[in-house]
Amino acid sequence: MRRLRHVISFIALLFVVTPPFRAAETLPDHLSDTEFWKIVESVSEPDGVFPAENFVSNEMKYGDAIRDLQKATQPGGVYLGVGPEQNFNYIGALKPRIAFIIDIRRQNLVEHLMYRALFELSMDRAEFLSRLFSRKLPSSFNSASPSTDLLNATKAATADLELYRKNLQDIRTLLISKHGFKLTSADETALQKIYQAFFDNGPAITYGTGTSPGVVAAGVAAARGNNTGVPTFADLMTVADSNGANWSFLDSDVTYQSVRDMELRNLIIPVVGDFAGPKAIRGVGEYLREHGETVRTLYASNVETYLFISTTAVSSPAPNGGWKTYFENVSTLPLDASSTIVRFQGAIGPGLLYSIQDNLKAVQDGSLNKLGDLYRKTN
Repeated sequence: MRRLRHVISFIALLFVVTPPFRAAETLPDHLSDTEFWKIVESVSEPDGVFPAENFVSNEMKYGDAIRDLQKATQPGGVYLGVGPEQNFNYIGALKPRIAFIIDIRRQNLVEHLMYRALFELSMDRAEFLSRLFSRKLPSSFNSASPSTDLLNATKAATADLELYRKNLQDIRTLLISKHGFKLTSADETALQKIYQAFFDNGPAITYGTGTSPGVVAAGVAAARGNNTGVPTFADLMTVADSNGANWSFLDSDVTYQSVRDMELRNLIIPVVGDFAGPKAIRGVGEYLREHGETVRTLYASNVETYLFISTTAVSSPAPNGGWKTYFENVSTLPLDASSTIVRFQGAIGPGLLYSIQDNLKAVQDGSLNKLGDLYRKTN
């Protein structure tokens, strides 16, 4: 009995002095401006190359993917995405606890900071559209106004140069002076370029705006599929899924406010990173593990295409093939059996859902080693 008491005392001492595992910290319900910017800077990689300006997305069938994702996953967890505004559609529907937008272009980071400011400045969807495109909308709109009416009114409104100048200054003041985000001079130049593109084109702005038609046709369409029609921002915000439902973040005030709330709490974090790069995905994964969170959704668009093939419009793949490093990066993320990847084979095609863990197993056993394997079910 004396020996048993000594053993019990020793075990108890081990747990008091040297606990075997450090409990994961829980994710805070908001990040300070300093914490937000620290993550942006610590995780981001150098600016990369992409052939198109990509001011807006071009995947018209995102609604079916979001509908199916909502059935397959539970609210909460972590969302990882790429590209501009389409991420808000996914975030508004899936309601993650935190979201990271990883894109090879620093311009995409700047665009998301622009959106961050516009969400904060705009109490409702009408004000948001007015500020985004620098057009005055009738005061008759309210929180219940249909998105189609809002977009039609925005298209009919006249671009207002004075409003543009005031809004641009308000965005700069909010980001730099109020929040203390350390934008470089190149970032400020990019901010003006992006905002002017929305001013110049209004809701008719497209994925191809500002990009040479030849580059879009030869480079981008080759990777995205036979894209014969380029949708406008207005098209993307009002398109319905195959069941007639609209999944745009501007479709209802409830969805808009849920995305706005995440922005105000600094929980939509844009970073610069190549999916096959050495830092971004791995850095995000490390942060999530430290806070005990799991990736529920990885929206990859068609980025993986560029990791398998090289075109004259984009830089060559990494020496090891690009895609291999990408999957190695993904394997470092905190995942579970429900973790799902969303990929688009072409801009006019549907969004396809796959188990991330199944994909990683397929890479490991060699059954996923070429571009076509991405679109083959692994279970």
